[in-house]
This record gives sequence, C-alpha cells and structure tokens, in this order.
Amino acid sequence: MNTAELLLLPERRLQHIVRLLLSDTDIIRRTTTGKPLQIVSAGEWNAGAGPDFRNMAVLADGTVTIGDGEFHRRSAEWTAHGHNSDPAYDNLLLHIVLEDNAGQAFARHTLVISPDELTALLHIVPDANGVGSALSEELQEYAYRRLLRKTAEAISAAQGGSAVAAFVLLAQRHVEKRRQNRQRPSVKAALQVLDDAALVNTEPARLLARMEQGQRTPHLYRTMADIAIAKWITLGAATRMELLINAFLPTALAIASGDARRDLLAWYWSQRAAQRYSALARRYPAIGQEYIWKQQGLIEYAALHKFGSDRVAESRLREHHLMEAERCTILSKTKIVLIVEQSGRI
Repeated sequence: MNTAELLLLPERRLQHIVRLLLSDTDIIRRTTTGKPLQIVSAGEWNAGAGPDFRNMAVLADGTVTIGDGEFHRRSAEWTAHGHNSDPAYDNLLLHIVLEDNAGQAFARHTLVISPDELTALLHIVPDANGVGSALSEELQEYAYRRLLRKTAEAISAAQGGSAVAAFVLLAQRHVEKRRQNRQRPSVKAALQVLDDAALVNTEPARLLARMEQGQRTPHLYRTMADIAIAKWITLGAATRMELLINAFLPTALAIASGDARRDLLAWYWSQRAAQRYSALARRYPAIGQEYIWKQQGLIEYAALHKFGSDRVAESRLREHHLMEAERCTILSKTKIVLIVEQSGRI
C-alpha cells in the first residue's frame, strides 16, 4: 500500500499501527534533520483531548527525554487542527507523520514513518477499533504497572517516617523476600550487611535525604547513572541494582518534584540490566532482557501468570490488555508521583 492509500485510512487505526511500530525499542530511526533517534517507550495512547501519546521516552543526542507525541497523516495538519494555538501541545517532544509537507517543525523531533512499515502491520489492526498489541508494548505496561505498585508501597512505608527510613525498610523487605524464595545464593550475606546503619550511610540514602529536604538535584539523570555503576554497598552489582529498582527508585518517585520525576523515569527506561536472570531466560528464552524495564515487565507478568511456556507468554503478552478499571485504580494511588505532564530535556 502506498502513501496515498494509507492517507485514506481512519486516523485512529493509523495511530494504533504507529504506536505498535514505536513500541519496537530496538530500532534506531532518523528524524527529518537526519538525527538518530531511539524510542525507549511509546508511552500511553491517549484517547481523549491533547497529544496522542503521553509520557513517551526518546533517546537522542545521548539523552533520554520524557514527553508527548502527536501523529498526523501530513505535518501540515498541525495548523489545520489548531494545535499551534493550543497550549496542550506546547513543548511537544515528537511529531510522527506519514508525509512531511509543512516546511517547518512543530516539535523537538519530527519522524516520518515509511508506508512499507505501516503496511506490514495492517493485518494486526484490521479496523479502527482493532485490539492487537506488540510484545514490547505489553512488557512496558507490565513494567509500568510494577513501578506504580512499588511506588505505592514506598508511599505507605514513608507514612509517619522519613524517605530514608522507607528506603531502608523496602531494601530489607526485598532481600528477605529473596531469602524466602531462595532465589539468590548470596541473600544470607546480603542480610548481614543490610542493617539500618549501613543503608543510611549510602549514597542513595543521602540523595533521598537531600530530595526530601527540598534541595535542588541538578543532573539527577547523570547522578543515577553514576550510582548504578558505583559500589555504594558491599554487595554484588546485580543485588545493588535490585535495591535501586525495588527500594530506592520507588521511594524517590514518591517524594520527587516534576523535574526530578522526569529524570528518574528517564533513567529507568534507559538503564541496561546488570545481568540476565536465568529463571526468566529458561521460562521465556525468546524475550530479551537487555533493559531493566524488560526484566521488570517479565517479573510482573510471571507473578500474575504462574504457568505457561515462552510461546504461551508471548501469545498472552501480544493479546492481553490490562483491564482499564484495574489500571485506573493503581494510577489513582500514585498519579501525582508518576504522571509527567510536559516534556523536558534532561
């Protein structure tokens, strides 16, 4: 199908197909200015007013940025739809089009999608209300769901106490759970070094204390990247990363301001995994674990579906959508913490 034929399809159907394409996070694309760009997360598909895709994560110029995306058949539709005078579209991160005919840019990045890419996915979305899904998209849903749940736990743990105390509690809970599940041979040693005094004197705890006191945390994305590779406690790299993801990050999101939230989420979506989990690899050998969010998505999926093979998992992940009511219940607990309303360069 050529561009002219694709332009006749319902926009909602095209949006759905475009989102499936953007959910393939392994592809390096080129903007209209020739800049390499990688979609780290396709964000949330917005069925209401405002930009089509909320809270996307885009890697460009070595930086991950969180923001919104808008799809049009032709870039000139930006003006025709009145977006130029609508503040909801200010500071748009990504403009996705089939044909760039405007002669100017309306977003930080403009991406032209080829007809061949769209045509290849037409069978997945047979009409404007089709219910297909890409594997990466569903893993993102599960990873986001897990992060929301962990942040809700951090909010509860911090009630009546400090963020540092919540971090210590969540870290100890995580290692104790691993001990009970016998999933780590080093958990006994980890429990011995994870006393309150040891954790309070770590760089993650000191960072939480500064955030809680309202101190500015410039370059938080870079700070997180440095902490991720530092030996801030006498444990292995994989265990340190688990504590950052399951204890520090949820606590930090629970107290962070808007700019700090953007930095923390950008780090989460771009952080590579410290190791490959053998249990997940045995169960789902065809699903990659190169990023932390992919591992977290698989862990959450496995916890909710304690049965099935890799093929069953892929089938379920491709077809399954979280029930909207359940998703809204989770979001309502932590929406102030996690929703990113404007794009911003890290």
